[in-house]
Amino acid sequence: DEARETKLKKDFKDWNHPGNKFVLKANYIDHSHARNIVSARLWGEVVASRPDYSSLPVEMRNSPNNGAVDGFPIKVYYNGTYEGIYTWNIGKDDWMWGMDENNPNHVLLCAESNTDGVYKETPCNFRKTWGGTDGTNWSVEVGANSTAVKNSLNALIQFVMDNDGDDFRNGIGNYLDIQSAIDYYVFQYEICGLDGLAKNMLLATYDLKVWHCGAYDMDSTFGLWIDGSKF
Repeated sequence: DEARETKLKKDFKDWNHPGNKFVLKANYIDHSHARNIVSARLWGEVVASRPDYSSLPVEMRNSPNNGAVDGFPIKVYYNGTYEGIYTWNIGKDDWMWGMDENNPNHVLLCAESNTDGVYKETPCNFRKTWGGTDGTNWSVEVGANSTAVKNSLNALIQFVMDNDGDDFRNGIGNYLDIQSAIDYYVFQYEICGLDGLAKNMLLATYDLKVWHCGAYDMDSTFGLWIDGSKF
């Protein structure tokens, strides 16, 4: 409205979420504007193809793309001047995962450290417990950073560090959706997601007990270098 007091909420596509916050993405390294959105849709299909899909949290199943972003290309004009093609995307917000940011059990984390040799002993590779500082190794994207969140993630990391063999196989499911981890690993290699092994991986929980892997930030995929300069 003219007074800028009432937020105008719009619903796009079949996202079923009238909102007033979206992401206008330039995709400046990828002139096709396809990699991020296409890869995200592929990930949504991977999740939907699971034989145990019906057992996943109902919030995730009711999200727009099974915990991944979605979007569509648009032409952008600024004061009548054509600025080019962008994509209009879902943001990395609670509704992307069907979460409620006010529910303390709904938490989304994003890994911030990659798998380069010097980083191999990091919480993102489950080889060291997390100190709980937001933005250091893990960023809290949805929910409030708390001791409960730190303890839940560290319970998973500690189990991975302390167990192997049958003990690992029989117990990992208490902390991690292992099928999502396998899917994520295979998927990142399939799309050549060089920046997605550890770094950019999402971990989502709806009960502060079991964590689910998710894919994000996939513009540098299918062989495209991080700055768009080569394949």
